[in-house]
Amino acid sequence: SALTDMAAVMDDRRWQKDSRCVVSITVMGGATLGYGGKLKLDPAASNLYFDLNASKKVFAKVQAGPRDYAFFIVSRYAAAACQLARNALDGSLHPVAQRMVKAAKP
Repeated sequence: SALTDMAAVMDDRRWQKDSRCVVSITVMGGATLGYGGKLKLDPAASNLYFDLNASKKVFAKVQAGPRDYAFFIVSRYAAAACQLARNALDGSLHPVAQRMVKAAKP
């Protein structure tokens, strides 16, 4: 799952420094409002359920302290409604965009 990958990125020693250049992180999943106004993940949401431990780790790290990026959680309906065209990232030099381009090739 994408949250498995995100948990691995956040565990990497470089994340502390490199996260300063991240503008936002968006995940497809589910959340409810928990104690003190903090987001609480919905363990039944499919994208979170696939790797619940990684999902919990990402949510905990995002909420642990100050950060320079926004964190968005969108439903599967919202994610489906705003899909990118297959060629939207073609030509990008960003390594993640290049990985996505390779994965999207038919």
